[in-house]
Amino acid sequence: MAPAQVRPLPSPFKRVLLRCTVDMQAYGQCVTSKLPAVELGICEKEFRALKTCMERAVKNKG
Repeated sequence: MAPAQVRPLPSPFKRVLLRCTVDMQAYGQCVTSKLPAVELGICEKEFRALKTCMERAVKNKG
């Protein structure tokens, strides 16, 4: 069987992954620290920081 070909990520996704790793990690750690009692609105500060980072990464193509 031939190995699966790996397709490169589209550049907006690549930019998000490269630029927002710290915010992704902070949000993920916050959510996992609340398990199993995850509910809407927890980790709002971390979520907003991640959202802002992602929006900037997609908007700024350079």
